[in-house]
Parts: sequence; structure tokens; C-alpha cells
Amino acid sequence: MTEIPWTWLTIRASGITAWGLLTAVVLWGILLRTRLLGRLASPMRLLDLHRWLGATALAFLLIHVILLLVDPAVKFTVAEILIPGLAPWEPLAVALGTIALWLLIPVSFIGRLRPRLGKVGNTWFKRSHLIAYAAWPFATAHYVLA
Repeated sequence: MTEIPWTWLTIRASGITAWGLLTAVVLWGILLRTRLLGRLASPMRLLDLHRWLGATALAFLLIHVILLLVDPAVKFTVAEILIPGLAPWEPLAVALGTIALWLLIPVSFIGRLRPRLGKVGNTWFKRSHLIAYAAWPFATAHYVLA
């Protein structure tokens, strides 16, 4: 039996972890927005966890993407990772992951800039969250197909 490269295992592990964390981010965001838990969890605790999960999900996503660039089995270029449809391996599955990545970027940047943007920042932040919700189905399809 041939040995499986560490990159192959780590790419999958970091991708699955990023997807799991993204799922948790969405669920915590819904719990925060709906206040479904009532007094069981304060909004500030939910918000802190939501932010931490989001940052951690992005960190694992970054690991996932970087490892794709160094994997010896499938030689991905930066363009093949960042432009949907260019990937040499499973183009549809990778394109869905790329779209999910691009959908997560606005909420990440606007979230960091929000305090400096005042009222306009709040409006853009709410809109970027709607875009981020769309990332989860794309990421899920990427996970299932890849």
C-alpha cells in the first residue's frame, strides 16, 4: 500500500474543520439574532463566541488554501484556487469552494472596519452578513463533492 502524503490528509482535515466551524458560526449567528436561547446565554457571550468561531474558521480555511498550493499530488496555482472553474482536479467542486471563499471575504473585512465606518458601516455590515449566509451552501456542496 502506498503512503498517503501528509498534505493530502491535512488539506482534508483543515477543510472539514473550516466547514464545521463555518456551520457553527452560522448557527451561533442565528441564535444571537433570534435570541432563541433567552436567558441561557447572554448576547455578548454569543457574540464573542460567534466572532471567535468566525476567526478560527478563516484560519483553517487559510491553512486549507495554502496547503493546496504545496500539495505534490495535485499542482494548484493561485489562479486555479481563486478563479472558479480553472482547477485541474474536480473543477465544479473546487469552484464551489472558491465561491464560498469569495462570499466570506466581505463580511470579514467589513466586520473589522465597521467601527471606523459609523452608520454606513452598520448598513454594509448587515448586507455583508446576507452574502456570508450564502457561503454556507456553497461550502457544503464543495465539502460533499470534493
